[in-house]
Amino acid sequence: MIDIHAHVLPGIDDGPANMGEALDLVRAAVADGVDTIVATPHMLDGVYNASRADIFAGVGQLNDALREHAIPATVLAGADVHTETEIPDLLRRGQLVTVADRGKHLMLELPSHVVPNELDQLLFSVQLQGVVPVISHPERNRVIQDDPAELIPLVEAGALTQVTAASIVGEFGAKVEECAKALFDCQLVHLVATDMHDLRHRRPVFSSAAERLTEMIGPEDCTWILEENAEAIIHGGRVEVPDPVPPKPRRRWLFW
Repeated sequence: MIDIHAHVLPGIDDGPANMGEALDLVRAAVADGVDTIVATPHMLDGVYNASRADIFAGVGQLNDALREHAIPATVLAGADVHTETEIPDLLRRGQLVTVADRGKHLMLELPSHVVPNELDQLLFSVQLQGVVPVISHPERNRVIQDDPAELIPLVEAGALTQVTAASIVGEFGAKVEECAKALFDCQLVHLVATDMHDLRHRRPVFSSAAERLTEMIGPEDCTWILEENAEAIIHGGRVEVPDPVPPKPRRRWLFW
């Protein structure tokens, strides 16, 4: 399988601290069924701001180490870019890293507590440059947890979304798991990735998420989301998405 969102580069953000930890993390991912990993260090998040040069240097060093240790995985360049107003300009100047550096898809991370007021305009500005925004882990955003329909206009306008595998199996808590399920029910999920950081708290759980997802949406849709779409975007291809389905009204109880 292909993991399009993973923090595996050593010493660059809140992922592995050193090469030994990075190799152990990739070994675990391989054991979980992953053979291709897009390294997505944080960019513009206010704490970590990996540069393009940092990312490509880290990818080269990690791939060299994987070959040296005979670990059967390939790491590609990418980034998890925090939503900031300067993104269109940085993208135009070639300072950001798109998924697999194909120049076709950009991973964008929302703040955890809000959906920025100008997000639709930001996404539109990215798309004007021929780049498709991929909204990472929307199920972990408080606003979207309260109302999954917040994503509908963004998807209808051309954005893709990526849910975290650990969210599907409940490792971020019941509320996040419930939101992830609602997004699948609304046909608002197009990709799943590990967002792995380490082996203690943010480990790869692709295989268990695949089992749960097969039960939820069936094997064909599971293959489309877990395999076909990820394969398409690492080669800069197009992902055809279904029309979103509005969420069902939540049941309200009245007490007298």
